[in-house]
Amino acid sequence: MIMSLHVVVGASGPSGVKLAKHLQGAGKSVRTVSRSQSVKGLDLPHISADATVESELLKACEGASVIYHCVGLKYSFQSWSEGFPKTVGNSITAAERNGATLVLADNLYCYDPEKVIDAKTVTTELPYATSDFNGKYKKSFLRAQLCRMLEDAEKAGRCKTAMVRASDFYGPGVTNSHLGSMFFSKLAKGKSASVVVRKNKLHSVTHIDDFAKALAIAGMNEKAWGKAWHVPNAPPAKFEDFPKLAGVENGATSEMPGFLKSVVSLFMPALREVMEMSYMFDTDFVVDSNFAEAFPEFGQPVSLETGLKDTLQWFKDTQV
Repeated sequence: MIMSLHVVVGASGPSGVKLAKHLQGAGKSVRTVSRSQSVKGLDLPHISADATVESELLKACEGASVIYHCVGLKYSFQSWSEGFPKTVGNSITAAERNGATLVLADNLYCYDPEKVIDAKTVTTELPYATSDFNGKYKKSFLRAQLCRMLEDAEKAGRCKTAMVRASDFYGPGVTNSHLGSMFFSKLAKGKSASVVVRKNKLHSVTHIDDFAKALAIAGMNEKAWGKAWHVPNAPPAKFEDFPKLAGVENGATSEMPGFLKSVVSLFMPALREVMEMSYMFDTDFVVDSNFAEAFPEFGQPVSLETGLKDTLQWFKDTQV
């Protein structure tokens, strides 16, 4: 009997690494794919390939039963708009060629920002962004287009798909996040954690292990295909409460004032990119999920106390 092959594309990032480890732990045959020659911390068959180049990705995905798109690109609209339509499109073609299922590691940007603002909870029933709102929400419109690419491929019979959406994620190994280096590196040194978002609003966050587990379950269960899912999260909390939840009794969270963000963003393109998504942080952002109900094997999400303490310890140990 030939074992099904699970191919993780973009395996050098946190979600790809964790997913590959989870699949390996579940006894699956796994191949990793990334532009690097190897993936640190993984002892699995690996192919170096550029997912934006169709011929390279098709070769890397030969024989796949399930393909996971975990590709990460520089956090800028230019990089996303140039790269993601190619990596997603090539992944669809690879899945079609192999008769494989394509699982997209997604975020929550795809929904109509104005509907998100009005919603009490973020659910998969919210409509996609249908425009970029005159350039105000370019990333949301782009992410919606990527999701439609998968839906169109499914409707056309090209391949089976599943979309697994995480909120802002965190955990050991996650550095480029609102709960990444800027937050934990300072906290690990006894300083106030820093955020460029509102610290006094409830916000659902996703532990990287929960993201990986949900992706793996979606890839292994036909019941998940043809749908979009939200990763289960611990109950939402405020950024200002995260240091205490991480075990730092006198820890604090400092928030960059709005006027200062406006000034600094003129000189820091990265901050401008972040501010585009500020609507997710200006009000409570509570994510609803029925994934654990549909797939009891998921169990319970990592608690904030456990997840934040483990993440803080990782930053202390690695001094990132």
